[in-house]
Amino acid sequence: MQRVKIKGIKPTTVQRELISAIRSGKYKYICAAWSRQIGKSVTMQLMCIEWLLNKREEIIYFTPTYNLAKNFFGKIIKMLPQGLVAKSNSSDLVIETITGSKLRFFSGEAAQTARGSNCTRLIIDEAAYIKEEIDGQSFWYNIVVPLLKARGKTAILISTPFGKQGFFYELCMKGLRGDNGYYYTNHSIYDDDLITKEEIEELKKNYPPLAWKCE
Repeated sequence: MQRVKIKGIKPTTVQRELISAIRSGKYKYICAAWSRQIGKSVTMQLMCIEWLLNKREEIIYFTPTYNLAKNFFGKIIKMLPQGLVAKSNSSDLVIETITGSKLRFFSGEAAQTARGSNCTRLIIDEAAYIKEEIDGQSFWYNIVVPLLKARGKTAILISTPFGKQGFFYELCMKGLRGDNGYYYTNHSIYDDDLITKEEIEELKKNYPPLAWKCE
């Protein structure tokens, strides 16, 4: 694998913990319930870049909306050295590298467009905010699981928590129980290296009580 240094990004303690679990190869399903602004998406973008430097990786990245997927596509393109990009398409949200690896973005709004694909790595960003059913079928069981069946090595579900129901909650519970192949990590805003306790308390004053519980 080639090495790339990303300027201006230094992983925090929480981010390093998750990256280490992903790199270990011990877990197929990795569930991270983290508060907002703790670096969820940045961590996932770093992992995408790392995988794109490998040979023949097929990466699928789900976000709740197309606009968010397009935003992340743009950020990864900027972070990748252009000499490593073999092809990119800003309409289809596809990046291919000279190593033969490919990253494709899909939105939860149109998740069925991922049907017929397969991948080695899969990310579901803000998983708790993706609809349980798409066109009458289960997002997780009917769309996501088949994508991993043939070649899937790693599936990462990362999100700010949102209630005690849905596929994200169920998979987090499997990780919390220590089910085989599952890993679970939970961090609140109080675990963030990039914000002080004073700043946290100031934020807390402006949050509705129920919204703050998600942090």
